[in-house]
Amino acid sequence: MLSIIKKFRAIYNKKDLPENLRFLALQSCYTANFLLHELNSIAYPENCNGGTMIDVGTGLGIIPLILNSQRKYSNYICIDLDNKGLTTAKRLFEENNFNPICADAYAMPLKNSIADILFARYVLQHVSSIELFLLELKKIMKSNSKIVIIDVEDDMNIFYPELPPETKKVFESYEKFQKQRGGDRNVSKKLPYFLFKTGFKNVEIKPFTSTFFVSKKDCSDYFRQTKEAFLVLSAELELVKDELIAHKYISPSDFHRGLNNCLVYLNSSDGIFMSKTEFLITATK
Repeated sequence: MLSIIKKFRAIYNKKDLPENLRFLALQSCYTANFLLHELNSIAYPENCNGGTMIDVGTGLGIIPLILNSQRKYSNYICIDLDNKGLTTAKRLFEENNFNPICADAYAMPLKNSIADILFARYVLQHVSSIELFLLELKKIMKSNSKIVIIDVEDDMNIFYPELPPETKKVFESYEKFQKQRGGDRNVSKKLPYFLFKTGFKNVEIKPFTSTFFVSKKDCSDYFRQTKEAFLVLSAELELVKDELIAHKYISPSDFHRGLNNCLVYLNSSDGIFMSKTEFLITATK
């Protein structure tokens, strides 16, 4: 896992790459071990190392990278709308079993019934028609194959002390923007219903909570840790900053004020507690 994190750190340090890819790399660095914990909780089929894994919305390919390091599957088909991201992801693979496809999930140029397992991480929160989306994914899955969905549940996130009002405003603008586009940042608990409705079976849902707590009194490395916490917190917001501003969900000054006040909040508090919960949902075709 350390070697994978180093690869993403190297991408983040490349100043000539697009900002969205650098922040995806940073996000991957800080969530890699938590994601590994989630992936290791999955019951994989026996003798799956000759099969095909499909990752929809792969980003920089962190899930196929982890599974490939464990020799879980032999063929990785990775789908995303960002061709530059796919090109960057392909460079991370040391073997020729990474097959990037730049395509919309509603129009994937794939044959039916080819996936032994299918992943969709942080994708369903952006989808306006969940039933149609799941039916499209179901087409490319083999009979009795498994779908694995990992997604957010923002109403279960906790910050103590509370975030500054200016910082809350930034998060609220993001939630409003996503909702207007048909997305839902509290989608996870609703997904079992949609999976059953679209004909999936053996649906299971597991919550995973990542917590961060640090105290000035007890931690000599307090400022480094709070800086890293801030980077994780701001990485996702930086990805959508331009769109939030362009669509007037928030002004540039309010956006930057919200992030700056968040950093002040982290550095001035005597102790910080943050808790983020997401769900891992599995089902079979």
